[in-house]
Amino acid sequence: MNLLRHVFLFVLSAALALPAHAQTGPVQALGPLVGGIWEGDGQLPSLGQFRSARSHEFALGGRYLRVKQTISLADGRSIEEETFIGWDPDASRYTLWGFASDGSRSDATGEAVGENRFVFTGRTYGARASEWRMTLFIIDAGSMSVLLEVKVGRDFEPAMTLAYRRRTTGAQPTPPF
Repeated sequence: MNLLRHVFLFVLSAALALPAHAQTGPVQALGPLVGGIWEGDGQLPSLGQFRSARSHEFALGGRYLRVKQTISLADGRSIEEETFIGWDPDASRYTLWGFASDGSRSDATGEAVGENRFVFTGRTYGARASEWRMTLFIIDAGSMSVLLEVKVGRDFEPAMTLAYRRRTTGAQPTPPF
C-alpha cells in the first residue's frame, strides 16, 4: 500500500510539474483567452447591472483552462467565481465545473462549433439555480462575446450578450460603476 501511494504521488507530481504550454489537446483551442484581464458590463434580471472581470490561464499541467471571474454588482456586492474547463476524451467533449462565493456551483458539457466558437450546456445549482446554454466566441486577440441563454420550459431563451475587451496593462480589474 505504501508503494502504491508513493507511485501515485510521483505520477501526480510529474503531471503537475508539466509547463502550461505542454497542453496539446482540445483545451489548447481556448488558448487565445489566456493573458490579461477581460472586462465587460451586463445586466440580468436576477443580478441587475454588473461588471464582469475575468482572467484565463492553463492549469494542472495545461490540461485545464482555469477561469477566475469577479462579478461586481451595482449595489456594491460581488461574486467570485472559479471555473475549470477540461476535455473528456471518452465522451469527446469539453467539461466545465464552476464554483462561486455565493455557494452556487455549475457543471456543463460543451463542444467547438466552428473556429473560435464554443457552446456549453449546463446547470447551476444553489443560489442562482438554472439550466443554461453559453456560447463563447473569440472575436480577435482583444475581444470576445458571451451569449447566455436560460431554459424556459423546453427552450433556451436569450438572457444577455456580454462583450468583453482584453486589458493587458495593470493586474487589477477596473472598478465598476
